[in-house]
Amino acid sequence: MGIPKFFGWLTKRYPMINQTGVKEEDFPPCDNLYLDLNSIVHNCIHGNNPQLHERVSRLTDFEEVWASIMNYIDELVHLVRPEKVLLLAVDGVAPRAKMN
Repeated sequence: MGIPKFFGWLTKRYPMINQTGVKEEDFPPCDNLYLDLNSIVHNCIHGNNPQLHERVSRLTDFEEVWASIMNYIDELVHLVRPEKVLLLAVDGVAPRAKMN
């Protein structure tokens, strides 16, 4: 859910912050990389591939999901190349899951 209206405020104040990068050359040198793992986990589990979603609904495919998460983090770290800090933030389950 994040902080209401924060993304809009941030992108208006710093318009260059929201750019797509696909190659190492697209990223300037940086000291810190902060990753919110909730979105990474969600994309690795649900994503746009309905066949993967059906497979990971079974408990036995934990290794496949875990490998997908680790590969995505590895790809991001190799693209951005943080020099000092890599922070992986994980918090509790989504509000709907808490209500259920």
